[in-house]
Amino acid sequence: GATDETVAIQRAIDQLYINSSTKGTEQSRVRLHIPAGIYKVSATIYIPPYCTIHGDGVDKTKFNMTGNVPVFQTVNSSSTPGNYANDSTSTTLNQSTNIHLEGFTITTVATAQPAIQLQSCKNSHFKEIKIIGPWTTGTAVTTANAGMELESLSSLVSTQKNKFDHIMFMGLSVGIASDDDVYNNHFHCCHFEGLGN
Repeated sequence: GATDETVAIQRAIDQLYINSSTKGTEQSRVRLHIPAGIYKVSATIYIPPYCTIHGDGVDKTKFNMTGNVPVFQTVNSSSTPGNYANDSTSTTLNQSTNIHLEGFTITTVATAQPAIQLQSCKNSHFKEIKIIGPWTTGTAVTTANAGMELESLSSLVSTQKNKFDHIMFMGLSVGIASDDDVYNNHFHCCHFEGLGN
């Protein structure tokens, strides 16, 4: 919990999913297991297509964000280690897809950033995740401080066909924020507590 693990976690993701020697092959279709523990992070962790991260469960594997940035942000497959593509370069062929995040808690101090930012993300699954923010009653309500922000580049390169299963949103200005061209997303048994909206 005391050591900043941002670089180590990002390195593991990069080596497994966007390593030039295995990227796009069956060798990169693996699961990254983050065991129970507290993981301090200070910068955004970028999630490329086919990335699968499993923790040991809510309140067992914990990511504590200390910076005013998103904890996780999806990126397209043109990303390379250390160089994460802007969503403006996303197409239907390279956009974020088949991501699976499951079994952990996120705490964030960010007041003007979402905890998880999905950029043109499709066909992905988010399960059993608790998101805890710093918002309290009486504080201004803003969509900038959301548990999850769903964004789309266009009607074709959109955030669609994702499943959100047993996600807990707590202490956030807004639980879920979305822009245009976000559709066919399914929310199942999610919990919203102590939110502005």
